[in-house]
Amino acid sequence: MEDPAAVVVVGGSVHRGDCAPYPVEGGFLDQGEAVIALADPDIEACQTRRPETGLADG
Repeated sequence: MEDPAAVVVVGGSVHRGDCAPYPVEGGFLDQGEAVIALADPDIEACQTRRPETGLADG
């Protein structure tokens, strides 16, 4: 099982590490990279796992 706190961009969306429909191919983003990715208008947060909810906890 992937780290549920980790995030990755797959198919133009940011997903948590435990988002089973989107297996990780490559590496995970750190918190700063995830915040930058979510600020990009072409990238959205996964509506199932909502990775943006854990980013403020740092």
